Amino acid sequence: MAKKKSKPKKKYIKWVFLAAILVIAVLFLLPSGKKEEPAANMTELDKTNIAEKGDLVTINYILRLDNGKVVDTNDEELAKEAGLGTYVKGPFKFILGQSNKIPTFDQAIEGLKLGEKKTIIIKPIEKVLTLSIPISEDKPRRILYPRIKPFTKEEYEQNFKEIAKVDNIISNIDLYPWPLKIINITEKYIVTQAMVRPGEDFFIPGQEWKSKALRASEKVIEFVQNPKTGLVFDTPYGTAEMKNVTMSRLYFEHVPEQGKLLKQKLTAGEKQGATFEFEVLDIRADEFVIRRTNYLPQELANLEVEILELVKNVK
Repeated sequence: MAKKKSKPKKKYIKWVFLAAILVIAVLFLLPSGKKEEPAANMTELDKTNIAEKGDLVTINYILRLDNGKVVDTNDEELAKEAGLGTYVKGPFKFILGQSNKIPTFDQAIEGLKLGEKKTIIIKPIEKVLTLSIPISEDKPRRILYPRIKPFTKEEYEQNFKEIAKVDNIISNIDLYPWPLKIINITEKYIVTQAMVRPGEDFFIPGQEWKSKALRASEKVIEFVQNPKTGLVFDTPYGTAEMKNVTMSRLYFEHVPEQGKLLKQKLTAGEKQGATFEFEVLDIRADEFVIRRTNYLPQELANLEVEILELVKNVK
């Protein structure tokens, strides 16, 4: 009679299973014997082909505002299409960090490789500038106008047909409402003086009404402005209407045009005296807001750049 096989005890199976797990863990933790190369050798970059501050770089580039307007480029055809007055002709070569453009321009190029072509977002470095202009304004009725006007020789040739000679009387009715007398000729300038006598009426450049000359010294002329009440005239912001004319002041109201582009000179702040392009942004009951526009330091921009040449560490 055959004997029955005894079944392994559950406790014995448990210990065998734990021992197997321990052996596998030990094998996994032991070094494989294969020597790995240092990670630095695997990821080390060849910096001779990477643009760094102080390197002489040659690039092609297009700088666009976020609205798509091209504000700087060395692409001559594109620059002309965008109406840029000045632009780089041909590849732009400069020492990185000394481009004389906004700092973020150079910073965007750092780290690019020779031959690399990339579009980089340039963030604003200045706050958006807005100015509030009152709808109703008033100005003095009497104004002083400079009597002396110097011209460069190039300007003179462009504006006048008469030969430049001291004491000659010249005129260009499209530019100046009065004749001019040449009082001095230097190496660079032809200096003229306005021929205006008290009591004469003129349309002063930039005004749509007549002004009467009250007095004239060697250097200035004093005029009194004579616009009619209700006159509608052009301003940099749109049109305006003359509301009242008193003995000493002119009172008028602006009728600004939404979205109109204009030139505005700053009268305060760090950039006082500088002229920028503005846009009529918002019109309210008693004022309207203009925003500086097409000004790179305050705008989000995109730089398309290609590194053509690279010379390391140029001092």
